[in-house]
Amino acid sequence: IKDLMPKIDLVPYIQNAMVSLVPLADSPVLNTSSPNKLFESLAAGVPVIQNTQGWIKSLLDDNGVGFTVDANDPSELVELLVELSNNPQKVENMGRKALKIAQLMFDKDKLAETYLNALTKLV
Repeated sequence: IKDLMPKIDLVPYIQNAMVSLVPLADSPVLNTSSPNKLFESLAAGVPVIQNTQGWIKSLLDDNGVGFTVDANDPSELVELLVELSNNPQKVENMGRKALKIAQLMFDKDKLAETYLNALTKLV
């Protein structure tokens, strides 16, 4: 476990991970959350394993960039990690897709332009 560090120093750790875990408490309100760790993981080209049942689950399923596990079944996570460790090509392919999704859907410049355009239409 590392101490706090600037994000720029954290990136190589994420990029070299097999997957990124985004665990949240089993709570309906968290199904609507948007944790930064998700976006950082996708931008690093790393598949995500998470446990909410909202929009993140749909994003991962629809784009093949990660998995959703049951928050109350740790054995499901263990089995998935073992499966992925035995299939590095699958992990690599998902990672490439993750980076593309980050670039297409969550690029800060594209999002800023979309937001600015929406505000301009309102004025």
